[in-house]
Amino acid sequence: MIELKVNLNARKFILTVFVVLASLEVLFVVLDIVFNYSKLIPIGSIQRLFNIAREDSLQAWAASVQTLFVGMILWLIYFKNRSRAWASIAAFFTYLAVDDGAKFHERVGTAVKDMNNSGREVAEATISLEHSYTWQYVFGPFLISMGLFILFFMWRELQTKNLRLLIFGALACYGVAVGLDFVEGLPGAYDAIAATSGLSPKFVSHFGRVIEEFLELFGTTLFLVVFLCHFIQISPKTVITFDKA
Repeated sequence: MIELKVNLNARKFILTVFVVLASLEVLFVVLDIVFNYSKLIPIGSIQRLFNIAREDSLQAWAASVQTLFVGMILWLIYFKNRSRAWASIAAFFTYLAVDDGAKFHERVGTAVKDMNNSGREVAEATISLEHSYTWQYVFGPFLISMGLFILFFMWRELQTKNLRLLIFGALACYGVAVGLDFVEGLPGAYDAIAATSGLSPKFVSHFGRVIEEFLELFGTTLFLVVFLCHFIQISPKTVITFDKA
């Protein structure tokens, strides 16, 4: 029998995960400025690769993968305690990972808007979807409900004040990101901000999206740290053994 003992300093491991991911997220912003906004390299394909405002950028892929990791950790937590609440949260983050890759909410929102526009003859039964992006009206109630559920459930479930504050911070990042997306969809909103601030519309539009995507990715990092901490806390120390062939 071969016995393998895995000794892991949980605090250092989680701190390393946080520092690496946060540094990577800052790097995405720097790369966007250098390669895309500043157009240091005048090659469109390279600019699009590092353009945070685009849905086919390197940052968008990283966001989808990171959210999937959060979902995986949540499923591990669920398998430890078989709680329906944890299963619901795990399913939610798994959906978010799929949505990041497939842009499900945007496509459904567009479909709802098209159906809404084609049914103008029944105006009394038609919801006005003229302001900002339609997906926010379709998915907004669900997202708000899940955010409140996660906040109250995790506030009760987590054992330390620091983890509770991190959950609040993660949800705040998501909330501000959705708010910025709402402003982005308002006709003329960025032009008005540019006129008031004296900045160019291009600068306001682009970096408004950069801040939005950065906050969403950083919020996911905070979720990852919280759920990883919780999983380590509820998991007993494990010794891995192997039989000799």
